[in-house]
Amino acid sequence: MNLPEFSVKKSVTVLMLILIIAVFGVMSFMGLGIELMPDISFPVVSCITTYSGVAPEDMETMITKPIEGIVSTVKDVKQVSSISEEGVSVVMVELEWGANLDFAAQDMRDALDMIKDYLPPDASRPMIVKTDISMMPILALSITGERNPLDLRRTAEDIKDKLEQVDGVANVMLMGGVKREIQVKIDRDKLNVYGIPIQQIIQVLRFENLNLPGGRITEEYTDYMVRTVGEFKNIDEIGNITIGVKDRVPIYLKDVAEIEDTHKEMRSYGRTNKKESVILLCSKSSGANTVGAANRVKQKIKNLEHTLPEDIKIYSVFDQGKTTTKVVSTTVNSAMWGAILAVFCLLLVFRNWRPTIIIALAIPLSILATFIAIHIAGFTFNIMTIGGFALGVGMLLSNAIIVIENIFRHLEEGKPRKEAASFGTTEVSKAIFASTLTTVAVFLPLIYTRGMAGQISKGLALTVAFSLLASLLVAFTIVPMIASKIFVQRKRKEEYETHFGERFFERFNTGYKNILEYTLKHRKRVGFGALAVFIISIGLFPFVGKEFIPKMDSSMLTQKVKMPVGTSLEETNRVIAKLEDIAMEQPEAEIVAAFGGESEMAQMAMAMGGGGGVNQGDVMIKLDENRKRSGEEIKDAIRARIPDIEGAKIEFPEMMSGMMGGGGEAPIEIKIFGPDLDVLDRLSLEIMEKIKNVRGVKDIDRSIGEGKPELQIKIDRQIASRIGLTAAQIASQVEASMKGKVATRFKEKGEEFDTRVVLQDIDRESRSDIGNIAISTPLGINMPLKSIAKIEETKGPVKLLRENQKRKVSVNADFSGRDLGSVMAGVQKEVSKIGLPEGYFVEYGGEAERMQETFVSLGTVILLAILIVYMIMAATFESLVHPLVVMFTLPFAMVGMILILLLTGKTLSLTSLLGALILVGVIVNAGIVLVDYINRLREQGLPRDEAIIQGGATKLRTVVLINLTMILGLLPMAVRTSRMSAMMAPMALSVIG
Repeated sequence: MNLPEFSVKKSVTVLMLILIIAVFGVMSFMGLGIELMPDISFPVVSCITTYSGVAPEDMETMITKPIEGIVSTVKDVKQVSSISEEGVSVVMVELEWGANLDFAAQDMRDALDMIKDYLPPDASRPMIVKTDISMMPILALSITGERNPLDLRRTAEDIKDKLEQVDGVANVMLMGGVKREIQVKIDRDKLNVYGIPIQQIIQVLRFENLNLPGGRITEEYTDYMVRTVGEFKNIDEIGNITIGVKDRVPIYLKDVAEIEDTHKEMRSYGRTNKKESVILLCSKSSGANTVGAANRVKQKIKNLEHTLPEDIKIYSVFDQGKTTTKVVSTTVNSAMWGAILAVFCLLLVFRNWRPTIIIALAIPLSILATFIAIHIAGFTFNIMTIGGFALGVGMLLSNAIIVIENIFRHLEEGKPRKEAASFGTTEVSKAIFASTLTTVAVFLPLIYTRGMAGQISKGLALTVAFSLLASLLVAFTIVPMIASKIFVQRKRKEEYETHFGERFFERFNTGYKNILEYTLKHRKRVGFGALAVFIISIGLFPFVGKEFIPKMDSSMLTQKVKMPVGTSLEETNRVIAKLEDIAMEQPEAEIVAAFGGESEMAQMAMAMGGGGGVNQGDVMIKLDENRKRSGEEIKDAIRARIPDIEGAKIEFPEMMSGMMGGGGEAPIEIKIFGPDLDVLDRLSLEIMEKIKNVRGVKDIDRSIGEGKPELQIKIDRQIASRIGLTAAQIASQVEASMKGKVATRFKEKGEEFDTRVVLQDIDRESRSDIGNIAISTPLGINMPLKSIAKIEETKGPVKLLRENQKRKVSVNADFSGRDLGSVMAGVQKEVSKIGLPEGYFVEYGGEAERMQETFVSLGTVILLAILIVYMIMAATFESLVHPLVVMFTLPFAMVGMILILLLTGKTLSLTSLLGALILVGVIVNAGIVLVDYINRLREQGLPRDEAIIQGGATKLRTVVLINLTMILGLLPMAVRTSRMSAMMAPMALSVIG
């Protein structure tokens, strides 16, 4: 007893199977996480080492090069790149995709232990950091209020503490506002009069603000702890401590300094809609549900609003949960409408509700079964897995259509319902098994595909495969079972033809027979015509645009601003304010948030080798969801309004590229390698000048820049040694006077605040003030700094980049108005005109490099898929020739794909190539059914041409329905014009074409 026969005879068992699938399918669906993108683990491990005050050249020689050499020996290393800045070395190790990051990180630690004795003793221990995209913020909240920045920050910190308790939230980062600090502002002249060194004040404060244990005593059966209590109870106590004695008169701290309860030096800022604000960036825990975590945070905010002061307002600047929900709902709606169109098409053709309802049941049952599979596989509900469902909707009907058509043919021949259901299903089982297997098998090579393509497509591939295997099970069990129950037994063939829609299709059969007869009589003419169409389409292929991933029209624009190194915070703030005004002039802008300077986020970026500092800032623009203009149009409008700001570099980084590209590399990156930094500097300027004329190139920048202006203190070592001073002692006193030093921490209500000793503002405003800093000698004499050192203006060190142990400088750019492939062709043409000195060479990276790697990788996968499909068909037909007949459809499928991409203006990208891969498996399905039936007719004794004509006419409706339901199932995804559907539309169009 085969499976279809068992299903017909054991209908109750099959019904229970349906209910089991439905129950577990619903439970699995409820347990699926919802994300925007698949969980992508980028194989990058970074090694961060700090060595305060050391120049980049020295960092490169003493730390970066030794670390590069030893980590290059770790298994599965693909590329080693590094950044050497003042006091910071970052070595980034890119591993082969699929490498175990935990093992690699441990191997790096073991390797570094081998050279730790060769690194400078004062350098920090190298810190190993793994790249984790899940730590990207899922929510950006802005807090504003009619209060000073210190109080606003305190309120924000209270909110931060509460949000970090929300389930699924890993941490919340604060940007903006100021932190409380107790400042002891020393009057330099008074300090000189009393002859007290500033270091003495720091030491006195440190030793006065102490609570220390003094042991214990037992008295009258009671055990007492002895403690000396010296911590300051209030600010006034700080001013009343004695810092020295002169002429037997105590000198109090308040005699030489003002004690101010104020805030730390402002080195950053934050605003929302031109109002002072604090930005909260919420990151989810690894493995947490993005939508769930974001919704819980928003609910917590809603609950907190009732308890907050009236002036405090909280705005949502960026909400990844909302974006994810919108993308998911859009894709789900596309799949639902696709299913409705496909089922309506069946009803229109069959003109009978019975076969229509049987085939329609294949969709929900197959999807429920697929939920079980993807839950077990550990996937989430994201744009790729949902795209797999949407792609599968049309394909899910194919097997059921083939079975129903064949069951009906046997009913027409006079067989009883149950016999027709079981025998009709069994007869086509080999064909539908082979057609399903060919579609599933095209995804097999993806298992061995490394890189971004494999990571992104895995969820989509397995979702389609699971759904098709589920539809095969439905076609073998549920379809024949229901058909045996609800199909009506009729007496005459004409009744079947009337009630099954065959008469409606009769004219198409007649026309198709005529076409087949003409084709068989004029084989050469038709063959040459087909070849001509194929050649023409190949000639059109270069006109198809190319890019890595289609740009999605996000509702959030980010503008990064970089002023010349050395620009003050005030000047950077002034430029950012101009850009805020321009952004707020755009009618689509709902919220404009700006932050910059040495914020917490900038400090983290600097530690990871990125940019940061008072010369940089960001503007985040939240756009109206119902806007008419696209994000790219708004970007261009803002660019056109930006005035010519000398030295300013302004760019719009692509958020999706950052999420899928491992850190947001520039779309266009030109890497220049060579030994001499001055030559690399000159070449980078030449390249920038050349490529600025390429149409579509925007926001050109380079990794090297001017050094930061510095005032360097050059110590006269002979004078210093005569008076008993070392360079370290002088540097420490200069630091305490100018930057200040935290001497102790003031405790109040369970919180601790830094107490900083520093010269008063008026004593540290100019270069002459630096020269007048009092330097205390071991003999207790105060001498002005200018008497033992010279102060010279110079340029500070630059950032040094290396890749695979070679020095490099990068020229980066964005693109707009053209596809990436066309822009890169223009860039490469212009760069090739530059004569490179011996020992210097150019490579291309960024998004363009990832695009090239993806095209090569998926191109190889498609070729392997074609080979696998041929093998499956050869095994099915037991022939090496018959599969070639079916495979002949593949070139013309590619013709349709090229034409539809050209006509719709879509590009060849990761998603359209995935569509081409699916097409390889799908396009042969109808051919397998047709060739299988023709072979059966040949076995019955029909001549070849007659079998082809009769088989083609008999299976015409089946073939048309298979392809038509697939096209209609994908049509909503292909034509949907929502702003977030740009990524999946090329995939659907590729399959439709």
